Amino acid sequence: MKVVDLSHPFAAGMPVFPGALEVSVEVLSDVARHGYHVKKLVFNSHTGTHVDAPFHMLADGSSLDQLSADRFFGKARVIPLQLPAGARIEVADLLPYRELLPKLDFVIFYTGWQDLWGTSDYVQGFPCLSVEAVDWLAAFSLKGIGLDTISVDPMDAVHYSIHYALFGRNMVIVENLTNLDVLGSEVFYFSAMPLNIVEGDGCPVRAVAIFADPAHNPAQIGF
Repeated sequence: MKVVDLSHPFAAGMPVFPGALEVSVEVLSDVARHGYHVKKLVFNSHTGTHVDAPFHMLADGSSLDQLSADRFFGKARVIPLQLPAGARIEVADLLPYRELLPKLDFVIFYTGWQDLWGTSDYVQGFPCLSVEAVDWLAAFSLKGIGLDTISVDPMDAVHYSIHYALFGRNMVIVENLTNLDVLGSEVFYFSAMPLNIVEGDGCPVRAVAIFADPAHNPAQIGF
């Protein structure tokens, strides 16, 4: 197999959603003094590359412990979209993939925003899905979507209509993905396993793309 890491490194000082709890890493013990390493990690449930469960915004939505492990694993394909800042991903952008979508469990949107990770520009102007695009995608029984941006709704959102539209269909959302540019145009297995947290609304994940062919050499996606 060929495995491609799609997750940003997790460390103290890493980028977080504006106003969110900063990541803290405290050393509780180390090999030199205690014979083993143990760290105390403090972060919120939507830090770094992470999954959103419907319970994140729906009082009666499925929480992480209510979703089976296979809901976070399945066949996926990258959809590369070169869009201007502030643009919406519309149905017209998805139509070229209409024949492929019934074969997929996840759609992964590569917008190029991953390259801005760690800069102030990362949290502003990123492309978002339109409600019409979500409604159109809902016809394909997807388990969820992933993207290389910090949110599926714009930063100035008040009603979080895209989150609600996806969660209302019991879909999961994987945000802050990276390395999407090297996945090429092949179908692969996508895994974004969260911890099995009781009433979990979200959780950081080690998202990966798995290619069954060990000889696979992902091609760079360019715009």
